[in-house]
Amino acid sequence: MGGHLGRHLLGLATQRGHAVYPQHHDPATRSLLLATVFATFALGTALGDFTATSLHLGYLASGILFGVVILLPALAWKSFGLNSIAAFWMSYVVTRPLGASFADYISKPHYLSGIKFGDGPTALVFAIAVFVLVAYLAVARPDIQQPLTVTAARQRATPEPVFLHEPDPEFDAE
Repeated sequence: MGGHLGRHLLGLATQRGHAVYPQHHDPATRSLLLATVFATFALGTALGDFTATSLHLGYLASGILFGVVILLPALAWKSFGLNSIAAFWMSYVVTRPLGASFADYISKPHYLSGIKFGDGPTALVFAIAVFVLVAYLAVARPDIQQPLTVTAARQRATPEPVFLHEPDPEFDAE
């Protein structure tokens, strides 16, 4: 796994064209993506709890801390040219402690630095909010880009794409 991780980190550092979800979904890439997602979930909540309880910041201050930390990759991308894919993944791994810190602040009792709304009501309110937002996106579709119109002359002048690898029918069938 370490060799695969090193290869992909080197790829991120040297290839501007790398995608968040690369076109070639080889087993090593899939493993790296899954490992990142699992590590984010497993370590994210623990990190939020660590900053809130062990470092005695409390849940609100931890949430604010992670709110600032999640902006740093965007700032580095905008100001210093950080690779956009690296910036995405750096921000992605902070989403879990950010969300967990604010959820714990809302749900936990006062003696744990929360506002005592409760675990069940907090989960219900957030589940409803996610449902409403997803329903809105599904109906309004503001996140869907319209295809570009291509003139016939330009279409004839555009060369056929060159593939460096064989297309993967499992992922290209979509």
